[in-house]
Amino acid sequence: MWDKTDPIREVVNTSAIWDGIVHNLFELDYNAESPTILCMSSDAEDLFFKWHNDNATHMNGIEDDSEINTRMLKWDSIVARLALILQLLHWSCGESTNNKVELKSVEGAIKLNEYYEDSYDRLKKNFGGVRLTPDRENLLSRLGDKFTARDAVDVGKSINFSESGVRHALLDLVKIGILTQPHRGEYVKNA
Repeated sequence: MWDKTDPIREVVNTSAIWDGIVHNLFELDYNAESPTILCMSSDAEDLFFKWHNDNATHMNGIEDDSEINTRMLKWDSIVARLALILQLLHWSCGESTNNKVELKSVEGAIKLNEYYEDSYDRLKKNFGGVRLTPDRENLLSRLGDKFTARDAVDVGKSINFSESGVRHALLDLVKIGILTQPHRGEYVKNA
């Protein structure tokens, strides 16, 4: 039980502790011409590669490109960066070294990525109405009820919408139900 009158109880100055952690991070040497590269420990690397390969297998099994979100393609770099950040925080707190990325940092990065993805999915499900960006509204307004990806790219060029931007927009519009894709490269506006 805690007791305010307990003489053993220490007052912890969390602000000073946090200041020390941040100070340690800012005191790291940074040299853009000759950066320090942290490799993963063998067990961290094993976990990261297994996680990556499981994701690659899952994505390779998806036949409909519209089901692959571009965020999924960035998970490798996101998780690697999060692992590095967590490793440096562990080091700054005095819990580990700063010469390699350890297993607990990779585990934490994978959990954080899963948390962010779950949060994204929950937000997407709970988001009320679907609102389009002005360029997507403009693109759709210039297309017929049925059109091809090539038609959309051509219209996109006329309104300064990049080809990759148009293709990403089409995938997103299918996902949110504004378009249907009966065949690869063919689209139909939903009523």
